[in-house]
Amino acid sequence: MKKTTNFDFAASLFRQKAEELLKIRQRKPATQILDTTAQNHFHELELNQIELELLYAELKHTEAALLTSEKSLQEKTDDLLLLANSSFKLLDFNSIDEIYHFLGSKLLQLSGADYMLLSEYNELNSSTTPKLWFGIDQFIGKIVSTLGKDINQIQIPVQDVAKQMDLELRKKIYCLAGGLHELTVQKVPKAICVAIEKILGIREIYSIGFIWKGHYYGGASFGFKKGNKIKKSDLIDTISNQASLALSRKYAEKSLTENEKKYRGIFENIQDVYYETATDGTILELSPSIKLLSKGQYTREDLIGKPIYDYYEDRDARSKLIQELKKCRQIIDYEIQLINKDGSLVNCSISAELIIDPQGNPEKIVGTFHDITNRKQSEEDLKSALTKAKESDRLKSAFLANISHEIRTPMNGILGFSTLLKEPGLSGDQQKEYISFIEKSGERMLNTINDLMDISKIEAGQMNVIVSEVNMNERINNLHHFFKPKCQEKGIQFLVKNNLSPDKSILNSDRNKIDAILSNLILNAIKYTPQGSIEVGCGIVHAIHESYVQCHVKDTGIGIPLSRQQAIFDRFVHADIEDNAVYEGSGLGLSISKAYVEMLGGKIWVESTLGAGSTFYFTVPYQVHPQTRNNTEEEANPGKESVLSKKLNILIAEDDENSKLFMTISLERLTNQLFIARTGLEAVKLVSDHPGIDLVLMDIRMPELNGYEATRRIREFNSKVVIIAQTAHGLAGDQEKAIEAGCNDYISKPINRIRLLEVINRHLRSKLTNF
Repeated sequence: MKKTTNFDFAASLFRQKAEELLKIRQRKPATQILDTTAQNHFHELELNQIELELLYAELKHTEAALLTSEKSLQEKTDDLLLLANSSFKLLDFNSIDEIYHFLGSKLLQLSGADYMLLSEYNELNSSTTPKLWFGIDQFIGKIVSTLGKDINQIQIPVQDVAKQMDLELRKKIYCLAGGLHELTVQKVPKAICVAIEKILGIREIYSIGFIWKGHYYGGASFGFKKGNKIKKSDLIDTISNQASLALSRKYAEKSLTENEKKYRGIFENIQDVYYETATDGTILELSPSIKLLSKGQYTREDLIGKPIYDYYEDRDARSKLIQELKKCRQIIDYEIQLINKDGSLVNCSISAELIIDPQGNPEKIVGTFHDITNRKQSEEDLKSALTKAKESDRLKSAFLANISHEIRTPMNGILGFSTLLKEPGLSGDQQKEYISFIEKSGERMLNTINDLMDISKIEAGQMNVIVSEVNMNERINNLHHFFKPKCQEKGIQFLVKNNLSPDKSILNSDRNKIDAILSNLILNAIKYTPQGSIEVGCGIVHAIHESYVQCHVKDTGIGIPLSRQQAIFDRFVHADIEDNAVYEGSGLGLSISKAYVEMLGGKIWVESTLGAGSTFYFTVPYQVHPQTRNNTEEEANPGKESVLSKKLNILIAEDDENSKLFMTISLERLTNQLFIARTGLEAVKLVSDHPGIDLVLMDIRMPELNGYEATRRIREFNSKVVIIAQTAHGLAGDQEKAIEAGCNDYISKPINRIRLLEVINRHLRSKLTNF
């Protein structure tokens, strides 16, 4: 059997087709009648003719198809080459700008667009902004005029882009039915968009986004005039997808570079030390701040590759840290001590984490060292402060108990013996004895109050230094005269050893404070010396740049333990002496003396042997007035009173009845005529009405008008009357305020009668005569 070929099958098809066409032709009327044989030949010829025509047509069609197929294949080959080439180029570019310029040339060519815009993502405000424009150069002026601003200033928030259409849908090119108005997400008014479309002749706009894994990196928009259509849309989709990948990589690289720079800066400048160690303790990495932690003794290069436990003061601490990390994987604020190159220790706090590899095995340890030297010092300071606070609280409690004792005890003596004085039938000696007890109790209470006032002024910073000329020889002689009776009562000697010649004894300092310092030291010596002697004296000592007057008070008393020779100058310390019945007093005398000495520019110290006595020293700068006066300070003899060749007219301005009565009785022998004022206004009126008043004793605190203001008003019309201020305040600055107001002098309550007479004598000497 003859084998059928494709050619035979094709010939059969052509024959069949030719016969069908011939039948159609034969339906038309014949022009002539042929015999059967001729008709058959003619029929065959016609069939052959038709077959040839069909074959020719098929050949032409096949030829055209072959040409089209070859062209399509070439185009597809070119497209594949373009995609491959663009893929490599896009990933090979070094910058985002290079990617955009490449896209500009390729997409404009592929799309056949008349205009094109490439926009990019702005990280600063999460918006899309124009990057490159194509085809609009000649229209820029009109567009800007219509838009009202630079076209590159248009900013469209990405979130608004996403709201208008899902970002995933923007990954393929699509037609914007709303034109420019839709492209700008309605940020540009529709009328302006229509006007710009008219300027450019735009009929259609297409757009595609550069989107990778949900992140928007920009996009391309194409404008077409009438009659033009988008070309190569599939190719544009693919290249845009390639561009999205390339842009995402560039933005990631940019972010990575910036983060690396930022974290490198942190790594190199952080004060805490970042470290990495292998599980065996080998140091793999250290931040440069190790130099700061080690006080400049180590650099990271010195330590990398070394075992970290060599630098632990306690190696067991490293083992404990590892055990904790194995259990918890992370530790925070684990305190250790590291050894420095010079052997010194650095207190550190470690925070660390154990890193596990993918197989679940420990890989390394990463963490930080934090210098806690200041924290540890603060903790120690806090402990010390707490100890001191507890001690201070204990001493203050003891001090308050002692002050209570020092006030209640003399008050009990005053009230008790005052009651006894009322008993009938007392002898003169008994009355004198009881009065003596009352005086001593009052003096003791006054000393306590004065100490409290002084320490309060010192703590409040209200104690001022009042400089005047001071004759040290006279100060010591006066104090010797004053305290000698107390020493005689106890049966102890009171000696003066003075090394200052008369011409060297005068200096510029605060007389009252020097008196207070010496008085406190002498009183302490009397108090703690049961027998023997007390010596007081002063001399000049020379330093490199300055000379000082050095005073001393020496006793043969009980002495002071070495451990307490500094503490006794602290406030309240005396209060911890248990035998308060023997050693009475506020316990503030030495702390007040120390404060006074330092205010005067000197220092105070003690040398003592327990059981053998003590010697207290203090210095004050030896500052001499350029014109040293020859006469000595004139003071009234406290053992004598003043009498009048002509008695005085005296005004007592006082609202307290007891004080008024005391002064009336005290000045009775001096008084010619006595005037009483209970308010400041009354005092001013009495002086005005009686110009012959010689002396005004002005209480500072009075109703209606205080003593300062009353004095000022009196001075407006009377500058000669002697005004002596009197106050129970005893505060710093009272004396200065009184003098400033116009008073001649000042005396604080409780008023000592002899002291009052001394002040009166000093200011009214021309009317008084001493006997």
